[in-house]
Amino acid sequence: KQWYQRRVREAKDQHMERAMCLSSLSSKLNRMVANLEANIVSDTYTAENVAALKVVHRELKEKERALERDSGHATHVLSAYLSLGDDFSSLVDMYSELKGQLETYKWALNLKQA
Repeated sequence: KQWYQRRVREAKDQHMERAMCLSSLSSKLNRMVANLEANIVSDTYTAENVAALKVVHRELKEKERALERDSGHATHVLSAYLSLGDDFSSLVDMYSELKGQLETYKWALNLKQA
């Protein structure tokens, strides 16, 4: 029985030693990964690259603001046209028809003169 208890204690000690060793190794690997990540970030984002990215970011922001202004203006114009109602649509249709007829008359006159 003593032999068995001693053997259990030794096995337990071996397991604890193995667990401590694995924990230490895990911590070391975590530090290595963190170091590699830091190296990758520092290699990727050099001062030159960051400056270029800032320029790109600034240009994109300016274009975004311009698009927002254009969108606001287009929305305003569309609202104005929509507020004119069906009468305006009828006038546009009549204008298009008359313009087409005028083009036809001009074409006929050009043929007659030729």
